[in-house]
Amino acid sequence: MKIIGHTTTTDIMNNDVAYTIIELTETDIIGGDPLENTHRYWVPAGADIYDSANYLEPLDEININFDADYHLYRQKFGFLYPAEITAAREKLGLTLPETALVLDLPLKILTRIEQRLQLQSYTQEIALRLLSQPTSLRTLVQQHRDLIVARAEANQVDSAALFTKLDLTE
Repeated sequence: MKIIGHTTTTDIMNNDVAYTIIELTETDIIGGDPLENTHRYWVPAGADIYDSANYLEPLDEININFDADYHLYRQKFGFLYPAEITAAREKLGLTLPETALVLDLPLKILTRIEQRLQLQSYTQEIALRLLSQPTSLRTLVQQHRDLIVARAEANQVDSAALFTKLDLTE
């Protein structure tokens, strides 16, 4: 553990509250895999800095540890970053619902992945990689055209428009 500084912030009652800022190395399980990373916490002034019950996520950047863990996981294991997924999808001209349909991913999960709220699983990563391989994606969609047409309406997707975007018109 390392004390890296001190800060003061104003609470909802307009009182100044002091904190000690600490960093420590922790091991979390992410995607079923152990990952060691440095995390930052705020500890109320006067509280025991060795008691994890006193650790607060930094009030000025509440997701700093979460974001750092996901970044390290993606970096270590070669997973796509949300911006890369979005860029690949948009380059193909696909909407989120269309992409969810062709990759057989729940729309809610795909949305959360792109919004940096969820880390994709290994299986989802494999599917998402198809977005940067248009020829393979087109082949997959063509092979499963009838299934995509059957599922399109329930997913609020215009299958004809989807096939046009992917240059798969008959």
